[in-house]
Amino acid sequence: MIYIDHKYIRLLSSQLSHFKQKADELYHFRCPICGDSQKNQYKARGYVFRSKQSLIFKCHNCGDSRSLGNLIKYVDSTLHSQYVMEKYKSGVSSKTSTPKSEFQFEQPKFTSKLSKLSKLSGAGAVRLSDLPDGHIANQFVENRKLPHDRTRGLYYIDDEEKLELLSHKYKDRIAGHTARLLLPFCDKEGNMTGLTGRALDNKGLRYLTLKFNPDTEPLIFGMENWDGRKPTIVVEGPLDSLFLRNGIAVGGSDFGRLSGLVGKENTTIVFDNEPRNKEIVSSMAKIINAGWTICIWPEKVSEKDINDMVIAGQSAEEIEGMINKNKFTGLQAKFKLNGWKKI
Repeated sequence: MIYIDHKYIRLLSSQLSHFKQKADELYHFRCPICGDSQKNQYKARGYVFRSKQSLIFKCHNCGDSRSLGNLIKYVDSTLHSQYVMEKYKSGVSSKTSTPKSEFQFEQPKFTSKLSKLSKLSGAGAVRLSDLPDGHIANQFVENRKLPHDRTRGLYYIDDEEKLELLSHKYKDRIAGHTARLLLPFCDKEGNMTGLTGRALDNKGLRYLTLKFNPDTEPLIFGMENWDGRKPTIVVEGPLDSLFLRNGIAVGGSDFGRLSGLVGKENTTIVFDNEPRNKEIVSSMAKIINAGWTICIWPEKVSEKDINDMVIAGQSAEEIEGMINKNKFTGLQAKFKLNGWKKI
């Protein structure tokens, strides 16, 4: 009977300020309960989206959460009567003779561990697989030669300010309106604990990273697909990790966050190819002293990172093979680093 919900949210739309349908089962408008933002009349924080077999309402300004039926009742009691009657008739004609009360609709649970699909959709993000081939986000994937089978779990958002809907801690703290490619960070169980957004216009801040709960494990990209029993390659950039068979990324050069999560045995750490960067060289030396195996890029490599190497014409298999041939530990790693930093 969810088609009835879709019918009536559209009937109600003329009474909802700044109403827009953002996706097949996602509607966006100013909250009629609290009146939404008093500072910005164009800001809309009310959302209706699917939860199981019904649509539900959630406001990310006042926190109000209720069934679609109760939202309709609040806005238009006459339309609500029609909605209840149509629900009842539909229930009588179905296999179950007793109609389900609208009060039985399950309310959403908003916790620090977020479901990628429901939460990102609730903020107005769209899966890349749901966007047309010519869309700016899919053009970015094509231009960067990112593997299509690994980009299905990535999302696009047209305005970064909407990301504040994912956590109250970021309310009114995201001032820009940049369109971004979203790369969710998840724990081993697949719960989203943060994300990084890559700007698609290369203007201003290139990466924007959010962490939803400071008490959760450090943000490491790809943990939900990581197999600790297999050889692991850890890189800086999440996009670079997409080219690796069992790759994860720390989202920067702080590989110390791996401690306690990823074992040193069977793991290779790969920094970006920046021999003239003193901070990178210093970080590499610390990683070697901590007992990790590290890749020292050969002199013939001129590209900065794995993605640039792919764009330059190398295959992911060739790059992974080069990493395995140029990984070192202990004194040998220190010797190789000393030569590499002089390139």
